[in-house]
Amino acid sequence: MSLINQDSIVFLTKQYTKNELFKFVCKRLSNHNLISNIDKTVSALLTREQVSDTRIDDLVAMPHCETATIKAPQIVFVNCRRFPIDWGDQNFVNGVVFLMIPTTKDDRVKQIPRLVQKLADPDVTNQLFNSDHSQSFVDNVRIFERR
Repeated sequence: MSLINQDSIVFLTKQYTKNELFKFVCKRLSNHNLISNIDKTVSALLTREQVSDTRIDDLVAMPHCETATIKAPQIVFVNCRRFPIDWGDQNFVNGVVFLMIPTTKDDRVKQIPRLVQKLADPDVTNQLFNSDHSQSFVDNVRIFERR
């Protein structure tokens, strides 16, 4: 299984709060048997958020956690350009990249730093999350993945 697949690309069709988005993504992963407990995973994400801000630039956030409830490493891309998420203190983001890391050994985790390094470039994130339509967003993620 890849770190990025069709199910890990989300184009929001309604407004969410940050907490609601965490629950939505975790439920989606649970439906695909990638996490074992929605509430514990959401709690791990929220706990990490309290440590420090997970925005990587003004418009993109990268919430992440490492917990035993995650069965396999997964990266989830969420385009919220049409429905920006308040990431706190009225700082709205247009894109969110979830890094879901299991506590068990999995060689795919070694791929994550390379992807994070690419996402540190604002030009990359702007291009990635500049889509107004679901299919163009999927296409942008696929281009990003091949870089």
